[in-house]
Amino acid sequence: MGFQHLSQSYEIMTSLLVEVGLLREAEDLLSALEGRGVLLNRSEIFDKLIEGFDLVDLGVPLSGAEMNTLENVMVLLCINGKIQEARSMVRKILPLNSEVSSLVFDEIAFGYCEKKDFKDLVSFFVEVKCAPTVKASNRVINSLCSSYGVENAEMFLQELESLGFRPDEVTYGILIGWSCHEGKMKNALSHLSVLLSKSLVPHTYTYNALISGLFKVGMLEHARDILDEMIDRGTTPDISTFKVLIAGYCKSKRFDKVKSLIHEMENRGLIELSLMENPLSKAFQILGLNPLSVRLKRDNDRRLSKTEFFDDIGNGLYLDTDVDEYEKHITRVLEESILPNFNSSISKECNDNNLKNALILVEEMQCWGQELLLPEFSKLVRQLCSSRSQINSVIKLLEKIPRSVYKLDQETLNLVVQAYSKKGLLCKAKTMLDEMLQNKFLIKNETYTAIFIPLCKKGNMKDFNYYWNIACRNKWFPGLEEFKLLLGHICHQKMLGEALQFLEIMLLSHPHLRYDKAIALKDTVLKEQPSFSHAAHCALICGFCNMGNIGKADTLLRDMLSQGLSPDDELCNMLIQGHCQANDSRKVGELLGVAIRKSWELSLSSYRYLVRWMCVKAGNSLVVNKILAEMEEKKVVLNEGVKPSNRSLRKVISSLCDTGELQKALDLSQEMGLRSWIHDSVIQTAIVESLLSCGKIQEAESFLDRMGEESLTPDNINYDCLIKRFCQYGRLNKAVHLMNIMLKKQCIPVSTSYDFLIHGFCAQNKLDMASDFYTEMLNWNLKPRIDTMERLVLSFCHGGRTDQAEQFLKDMIHGGETPTRKMYSTVIKSFHMEKNLRKASELMQAMQENGYQPDFEIHWSLISNLSSAKTKDTDNGNKGFLLKLLSKSGFPQKK
Repeated sequence: MGFQHLSQSYEIMTSLLVEVGLLREAEDLLSALEGRGVLLNRSEIFDKLIEGFDLVDLGVPLSGAEMNTLENVMVLLCINGKIQEARSMVRKILPLNSEVSSLVFDEIAFGYCEKKDFKDLVSFFVEVKCAPTVKASNRVINSLCSSYGVENAEMFLQELESLGFRPDEVTYGILIGWSCHEGKMKNALSHLSVLLSKSLVPHTYTYNALISGLFKVGMLEHARDILDEMIDRGTTPDISTFKVLIAGYCKSKRFDKVKSLIHEMENRGLIELSLMENPLSKAFQILGLNPLSVRLKRDNDRRLSKTEFFDDIGNGLYLDTDVDEYEKHITRVLEESILPNFNSSISKECNDNNLKNALILVEEMQCWGQELLLPEFSKLVRQLCSSRSQINSVIKLLEKIPRSVYKLDQETLNLVVQAYSKKGLLCKAKTMLDEMLQNKFLIKNETYTAIFIPLCKKGNMKDFNYYWNIACRNKWFPGLEEFKLLLGHICHQKMLGEALQFLEIMLLSHPHLRYDKAIALKDTVLKEQPSFSHAAHCALICGFCNMGNIGKADTLLRDMLSQGLSPDDELCNMLIQGHCQANDSRKVGELLGVAIRKSWELSLSSYRYLVRWMCVKAGNSLVVNKILAEMEEKKVVLNEGVKPSNRSLRKVISSLCDTGELQKALDLSQEMGLRSWIHDSVIQTAIVESLLSCGKIQEAESFLDRMGEESLTPDNINYDCLIKRFCQYGRLNKAVHLMNIMLKKQCIPVSTSYDFLIHGFCAQNKLDMASDFYTEMLNWNLKPRIDTMERLVLSFCHGGRTDQAEQFLKDMIHGGETPTRKMYSTVIKSFHMEKNLRKASELMQAMQENGYQPDFEIHWSLISNLSSAKTKDTDNGNKGFLLKLLSKSGFPQKK
């Protein structure tokens, strides 16, 4: 890894570049650093860049490239909520360039809109002597209507018009919709009149709102007039308009009108109606009602009339349905028709996989000043990314809604990077991927693979190596077909190291890979680069050895020898280790013979495998002791400063502790400490367990103290077993100390560790400590055992803290568990002793609802105390309380 500067050094570099006027270089450096995950003081750097750009050639118009850069900065400032900073930049730039992109003005407007700072929004457009775009204005108008009512929006519109803004049919449509929503039909019709006077054509949404609004205020006789007006002006009604009319007439029980509308829809080709199909059933179906559960029936019962209304010829009719649900549903249809719910419509189109319609709705909703919500935005982006033909659409969508891009979840962002990569848009893909890495998002295997292929094709090895290293650190495992494709590209670029590493990754990620598939991949390498033959064979053999598939490794070795390729000492060492794992004595002997004849040196790893193999074959600790004696005598490992593997150290120390050789284990630990070798969880646990078993509690604690003082504890330490043991010995302070060490190293203890500590503190009557660990346990989403909860309840009741004991019961119920009978009984008795009869009786009812019957003593004691309250209850009109308690308890009631 190359030398890396500190962040402060980069900041100084950037500042110097700005000061000498090399603004483009400063900007490039900043972009490159952010791409590599180096975080600077972005606000300060941006300020310097902005200041630099503003001071360049004062009085001379900025170039197109400079202007584009500044506009991008202003948009980013708005997205990050820095509206005032963006406004300040506009103020400085306008004297140099009279035109600033409307996108900048829109983003500033959206920013003020989010903050609901409409006063500053107007002052901004007054300052720049420019009217906002229709898109921005409609967003503001809709927001004002939603937050402060339509009257305030109308006054704001007047201010915008004074700046030169010209409302369109959607602007008036928004005002009409919200006027109808507020029941101000006179206001709505006035806006319609203005709209028509300007020769604008109302949208279908506007007509629907007017029809629904008229029904809402009871002016149903004029609803049809709106439909006729709509048709006369050349707007063809669709099914949504007829749906509003049907809902309104159904609400008013004008089913004759409903039938007429159904036939009109049939004539217009909007629906199909069979000869046997009831028009009213079709109407209910259009409204989203089940025709089988909503029926219109004639009242033929002369004795008990059910008539609710009459038809044209005087027949009594009634609705056979749940009338309340029917009314709610109809009202909901009318309300939803007043203001278009684009988010709901987009979600429905996505569910039906009608992506083209969904994108059209996105365009419409932006015109209507509505914002695409994150769930619908994420769903649409995911589906667009999944369709290769829609990549351009997703790119345009992300550009239209930049504010929401950075709010997407990591799963969706992975798909976006994959889509960009497949389309060859590497700049966008890298920018997005860098943001994800900076935010520590999970990067999927498919995402890494997707960006590697175009990077290879374009020969961008610098970025390829950068992401390759990150992917390998994150255990990247691509699919087999992707392996083959990418392997060919890597070999074509003559990247031998990456190709060999790639083969090893493939074997590790596909342990069941057939031999012929492995050979096919090797042939892919050789087809691109025949000179890789020896290295490719070695990589595959090493890969199969690491997988433990020594048989396939041997087959590849024979294939290698048949081609006249000779193994080297590294490969021999790998094969020795593999055959030691396979316990193949004959092969181990043969390979050792080859190594001796060729004077190859065995690696330390091979010696480790040989030692372990010999230990396994010996089956006892005698060989271990012999090896340790030889190591001490020859000083082969320890005195030469060569560190055995952690696995070897674990095995030796565990064996010594198991066979009672505790002092030897301590001596070896001492040697390890002198060399600052880390003692992992297994080593520490083995030694401490042995000390505790010998009754050497103080020595055990001192050993653990030494581990901390000499920094011999790893970051992934696990003290769960020792926490339990120290709790059993009553050494709670030490147990807590060990838990704190784990937490400082961001290792979360298991729930049983907390269980033992809570039991221990309850036994010592340290209830506050027990409560603190219980709370901490819940914060880690760990669930206490039932016996732990029972101990808490008993201890807190015994300590006179009954309210907290009751809270433990509530916590259990909230977590989906049922307290035990003993818990309920204990808390009830405790409340009874405190004379808190109300809570005692409430808990008794809860206890019975969970299937428990309280014992007679509790029952009778509580009833006796309540009997004096019975007369008082009767006087207060609550005489059912005691009877209810007695009834639930199984006592017969006297009549």
